[in-house]
Amino acid sequence: MKITVLGSGSNAPVRKRGMAGYIVEADGKRLFVDMGPGCFYKLLKKGIKVEKIENVFITHCHWDHICDLMTVLFSKAYHKLKQTPINIYCPAGIKRILGTMFELSVLATPKCKIKITELKKSELKVGKIRISTVSILHSKKLNSICYRISFKGNSVVFTGDYYFCEKNLKTLSRFAKNCDLLITDSSFGEREKCNVHPRPRETAKILDAVMPKSVLLSHLFPSAADSDLINDVRKNCKEFNGKIIKARDFMEMGV
Repeated sequence: MKITVLGSGSNAPVRKRGMAGYIVEADGKRLFVDMGPGCFYKLLKKGIKVEKIENVFITHCHWDHICDLMTVLFSKAYHKLKQTPINIYCPAGIKRILGTMFELSVLATPKCKIKITELKKSELKVGKIRISTVSILHSKKLNSICYRISFKGNSVVFTGDYYFCEKNLKTLSRFAKNCDLLITDSSFGEREKCNVHPRPRETAKILDAVMPKSVLLSHLFPSAADSDLINDVRKNCKEFNGKIIKARDFMEMGV
């Protein structure tokens, strides 16, 4: 599998980091995980034909993860290109958001079939790629979808946004166990106070429980992006000794 980071940042405006978005390529197919603002332009810059996008996986309903899904769908209303049908896999709520958008935009209806599948704990396949999902807590009132994407014995896990608590620790320790690559919310530096995203010492506890081969630290706010984040995570790990990578936009890696 080939992983491309479209956006490694958060909703904080940072010049060199766009908002969340990733591409997973395997079996001749492209899977898009989240579509934050800026992803549409980056897809064009990479030479990807937006009209051929077929499978989009959304972790949760925050705008820094979904805004350019709306841009992609609006683009699919362009009548001069043949538009491929699109499958959208998402948590509850996205269907309502998109329905309101289509109702208000009147004439800008995509010229293709749209299938929206709302997920909780699910198993599905796209070609020979297997996708498992589980719900994780982003806050006490908001869930996020965690995705495990597997192909030919290798797997990558996207945590989505989450906060550190015992329930999430248990969920991730089971769901993501021994994956080849964990792409995790690593939003804040150690001194930041936040109850909806993890800090380095909490990320280390997740890594000790999951024991992935490698971890990609992403969804970075300035306090994480501008810090020695890799070392801050590493020094708090007790068991994990795999590779730690700090995400950047347009980064590509194999799994």
